[in-house]
Amino acid sequence: MKIKAWIATVVAIAALIGSMGYIKWIEMSAIMAASANVPEYSETVEATQVKQAKYTQSVAVIGNAVAPDHIELVSEASGLVSEVNFSSGERVKGGEVIVQLDIRTEQANLKAASAKRKLLASNYTRVKALSSHQAISQEALDTAQANLVVIDAEIEAIKNIIRKKTITAPFDGVLGIHSAKAGEFLSANTRVVSITGEAGFMWVDFYIPQTYRKLAVGSLVQINKVGETAGLMEAKAGIVAVEESFLAGIRSRKYRAKVLRTSLEIDVNEAIAVSVPVNQFNDIMSVPNISVLRDVTGGYVFELIPTGSKGQFRAKRKPVEIISSNEHVTFLHAGLTPDSIVAAPGAFKLFDGVLVNVVNQTNTLANKSATFSKEL
Repeated sequence: MKIKAWIATVVAIAALIGSMGYIKWIEMSAIMAASANVPEYSETVEATQVKQAKYTQSVAVIGNAVAPDHIELVSEASGLVSEVNFSSGERVKGGEVIVQLDIRTEQANLKAASAKRKLLASNYTRVKALSSHQAISQEALDTAQANLVVIDAEIEAIKNIIRKKTITAPFDGVLGIHSAKAGEFLSANTRVVSITGEAGFMWVDFYIPQTYRKLAVGSLVQINKVGETAGLMEAKAGIVAVEESFLAGIRSRKYRAKVLRTSLEIDVNEAIAVSVPVNQFNDIMSVPNISVLRDVTGGYVFELIPTGSKGQFRAKRKPVEIISSNEHVTFLHAGLTPDSIVAAPGAFKLFDGVLVNVVNQTNTLANKSATFSKEL
């Protein structure tokens, strides 16, 4: 009886386990059948095509604006100011007298010397006539001639003093600010006023360290006013002169660029931002900024690999080497090839291997070239 009871119990337990397993199998089969009809998880993004871009590396330096015809007028002689003919900021013509020192004494001396010369010239003429008839000695002729030469030199010396006391405009231009007043005493070598000509161009002088290649005359640089937003007031300037030696103190070479005033209006001694191209690369790829993601390992993008189904791709994480970027585009040196397709808006949602639906694919980028500046 006991054996039969045990057998019955074992059979009942086996039947119960079998029935439970059968029920579970039926449930799993139903779940698997249902899941077979559920589509694979995917994300929807926009995509763009990677393009090869021209990339120019440049260095940013600060230059100094120089006018080709800007000078400081200085009094060469001392004396009282008798006339001030122009106010600060006025336009003058070349040769016009700006400040006149008192030259009454010199004018009197010049008048006397001129009268004396007239007398000596008349005497020389008579002596020369007599000498031709041998009615006078050669010594008398030589003395008369020497006296005429001496008086001519005295007249030139007086005129030179008058010139030094007459401060004139060397060319057409605009005066700076001055404080010259009639009646004041000016010492020799005193600054009077500056004058700036009205040439249609300006020079920009700047220095580039010796670690960069030498630029040739005719090379173009980008210039801008310091503090101005890039692109708003930029202008191109051509290099017109290159210093053949380096400045010993800073081991840099001096350059001079020429910019038209119609391109950028700058003033004398104004600080100018200069962007100088030093290297150009042709194997750079460009993608929209939104395509580039970053983590602790660096930058990366999600390249979209076609699956064969229209509009569907697989996301593949690709590390990239970022060179530079502007407000729209990031420039990459490694990691992608031309015509690769990468995720754009929505890239942050992706992970490696996920199925991707592309709703909008663009084949061009807004900016395919750039200049990256490194400040010195």
